[in-house]
Amino acid sequence: MNKPLGVNVLTLWNLFGRKRQIRFCVLVFFYVIGAALETASISLIFPFVSAILEGGHESIRKVAFLAGIVFICFLLKNVFVYGLGIIKRKYIVNNYKDTSKSLLRMYLDQDYQSFTDEDSSALINNINKYTGSIFLSIQSMLEFFAEALVILMLLAYMCILNVNISAALILVYVLIMILFHRFIYTKVRDTGKRSNHSFDRMSAVTREAINGIKEVKLYNAKDAVEHLYEGYIRENATLEVKQTVYSTLPRHLIELITVACMLMAFLAVYVTNGSSEDVMSKMAILALILIRVMPGVTRINGYLSSLYANSSVLDRMDGGFYEKIKGILKEDKQSKSHAANDQDKDTRTTGRFNQGSKIVCRDLSFSYGNGQEVLKKINVEIPCGAIVGLRGPSGIGKSTLLNLLTGLLVPKEGRLDVEHEDGTMEQLGEIKFRFGYLPQKVFLLNATLKENIVFYRDYDKEKMKHAISVAQIADMIAGLSHGEDTNLGENGIFLSGGQCQRVGLARAVYDSPDILVLDEGTSALDECLEEEVMRAVSKLNNQTVIIASHRESTLKYCDFVYEFK
Repeated sequence: MNKPLGVNVLTLWNLFGRKRQIRFCVLVFFYVIGAALETASISLIFPFVSAILEGGHESIRKVAFLAGIVFICFLLKNVFVYGLGIIKRKYIVNNYKDTSKSLLRMYLDQDYQSFTDEDSSALINNINKYTGSIFLSIQSMLEFFAEALVILMLLAYMCILNVNISAALILVYVLIMILFHRFIYTKVRDTGKRSNHSFDRMSAVTREAINGIKEVKLYNAKDAVEHLYEGYIRENATLEVKQTVYSTLPRHLIELITVACMLMAFLAVYVTNGSSEDVMSKMAILALILIRVMPGVTRINGYLSSLYANSSVLDRMDGGFYEKIKGILKEDKQSKSHAANDQDKDTRTTGRFNQGSKIVCRDLSFSYGNGQEVLKKINVEIPCGAIVGLRGPSGIGKSTLLNLLTGLLVPKEGRLDVEHEDGTMEQLGEIKFRFGYLPQKVFLLNATLKENIVFYRDYDKEKMKHAISVAQIADMIAGLSHGEDTNLGENGIFLSGGQCQRVGLARAVYDSPDILVLDEGTSALDECLEEEVMRAVSKLNNQTVIIASHRESTLKYCDFVYEFK
C-alpha cells in the first residue's frame, strides 16, 4: 500500500536518533543563513540598477561603490553555499557508509537459520541498494528545504516590491504543485515501485543463471533464461523511460508558465505605471528574482520526484529491515554501549577439548521454519580425540546435527553439553571452540589459493605448511602458474571438484581446530586421493573429527559410527 509522502518523510525523520536529528536541524539552520545571503545579494541589485538609471557624473562613484558591495555579497554567498554543499554531502555519504557497514555486520551476526529463511538477493539489495535509496531520500529532503527557503525569502522580497504580482505568482506556483501532486508525482511513485520490483527479479535471474551456469548449458536453458531476463529488463527499461517523462515534464511546464507570468506582469506594470526609473528598476529586479526562482521551483519538483520515486523503498520496508536501520541510526549512548558490549564481550570460556571429555547430545530435536521436524530425540556422544561417523541417507538430518554441534543452529529441544572427566558439565554454547568445517560443496573466494586457505584470518607460514600437508595439495600448487598466489577464479572455476575439496580441507585444518567437521567432505575425491586424505586426517594428534558420510571407504577410519534411519 502506498503511503502519503508526508508519512514517508516522517518515517525518514523517525529513523534518526536525537544526535542525527540535531545535526539535520543544524544543517537546515545553515541553509536559512544561505537563503538570507542569496536574498540579500539579489536585493542589492535594486539600488544598483536605480543608481545607474539616475545617471549624472556624481552617480558614478555611487554605482562603483554599489557594484563592489554586490560583488562581495555574491562572493560570500557562493563561498558559504559551496562549503555548505560539501558539508551536506559528507553528512549523507558518511551516514550511508556507516549504516551500510553496520547493516552488513548485523546480518553477519544473525543466527544461521535466518539466512535459510531469507532470499539472498533481498539481503544484498537491503545493504547496497535500498540503504542508498534511503539516504538519497534524506539528501532530497535537505535540498528541498534549502531551495524552498531561498524561494520563500525571494518571494517575500517580491511582496515588498509588488504585492499583487507576488501574490499572483505564489498562487500560480501553489496550483502547479497541487496539480503535479495529483497527476504526476503519484505516477512517479508507482513507476518507481514497479521499477524496484523488476530490478529485484533481474538480479535474481542473473544470480541464478550465473550460479547454475553448468545446468543452464547442459539443459540448453540459455534461450529460456535470456527470454525471462529480457522480459524483466524490458519492463524495467519501459518504467525508467516513463519515470524520466514524468520527472522532466514539470520542469518544462514550470519554465513555460513562469515566462508567461513574467511577461504578463511586466505588461501590466508598464500599462499601469509607464516607464519611470523606479518602475524600470523594480521590473529589472523582478525579472532577476523570477530568473532565480524558476530553476529553484524546477529543482524542488526534482527533489519531490526523487522523494516519491524512493518512497517505494520506504513502502516496501518490512519491520525487520526498518528496525535494523532505525537501531543503527539511533546512535544514543545507551544503545551504542549495548552494541559494543554485544560485539566485544564474549562470555564463553576459551579452551581445548581435554582427554576424557566428551560432547553429549541428549534428546536433541530440531525443526526448520516450515515446521518439518528434522531431528527427534537424538542421543549422541562424541569423545575428545575420537573420529566419529554419522551414516545415513540424504535428508535424514546428518548435516543439521553438524550445524547444531558447531553452533550454527540452536536446538528446539534437548541439551548439548560437554561432560568433563571429573563429571562436571558445561553447555556446549558456553565454550569457545575452534571448528574446522569441510562441506560437500566448498565456497571459494575469487582470490588466490593462499587467501582461500587463510580465509580472512592471520597468515602464518607454519600453519600454511601444515594445511598443505594434510590436504595433500603440494603437487597441485606446484602445477599452478603462480603457486600459492594463483587466483582460483569465482567459486574456484579454474579447479576441478576434487581440487576444490582439498583446498576446503586445507582451510578447515589451517588453524588446528579443536573439532574438525567433514560434511560429505570427501565425496568429490577419487578413491586413491580419499584414502590419502583420510589417512592424513586420522594421524592428526588428539584431533576430534566428526564425519557425516554414506561412503564406507570414509567411515572405515572412524572409531565408531552412529546410524541415522
